[in-house]
Amino acid sequence: MVNEPGQLEIDLAGSVAAFGRIAYSDLLTLAIVSVLATIASLPLVTVGAAIVALVDTVTAVVTGEGRGGPTKERQRIRLFLESFRANLRRGLPYSAVLLGTIVVAGYYVLGAAEGSGLFLIGALLGLYAIVIVLAWLLRTASVAVRSSDEPAFLDAAREGAYIGLEYPWYTALQLVTVGGILLVAFPFPPAYALVVPGLLALLEVVTFEETAGRGAMSLVRAYRGELE
Repeated sequence: MVNEPGQLEIDLAGSVAAFGRIAYSDLLTLAIVSVLATIASLPLVTVGAAIVALVDTVTAVVTGEGRGGPTKERQRIRLFLESFRANLRRGLPYSAVLLGTIVVAGYYVLGAAEGSGLFLIGALLGLYAIVIVLAWLLRTASVAVRSSDEPAFLDAAREGAYIGLEYPWYTALQLVTVGGILLVAFPFPPAYALVVPGLLALLEVVTFEETAGRGAMSLVRAYRGELE
């Protein structure tokens, strides 16, 4: 399984530095995997496999920097496609949870459009739920792809929630950032296909590394060529 949480203090500045440095250095990769994840999600039932493949690919790229990870875009595309095919069945619970949340939230959003105060409250809660569930599924995928024993969905989801609860303020900031990314992209719909999935996956990889890995600054040092 992954490293036990609670082994280090949170370095917020290091997390921000890692996210910015990697987003700048690997923007092309993030755009490519974003488009791939969007296309792979079109059948809807495969959105879960796309989430796992997205996290798997970005994790391999980021944590493999300077350590023999995939360096060419062709290798990274192949990694995504192989992971997507391998996780078609494994991703079904992810798809069910995310699509179910979106359907319920959409129901209340439509009701709120008719002027119902109760539906307005439900719509707001539903939108918050989408952010929380999306971040939770990304964390679940992180646990799954970094584990050697291929945990079941519920086991990975439970461990992902546990890691998040170990650092509540840091998790809250992560959720705010997820919501911020989704909100900023709203006026530019193509961004949801071109860059948002990759940025969300990168955010998850960096925050996971900070809470359950070697620390986000280890990623910055790797991208600087300062191997540990």
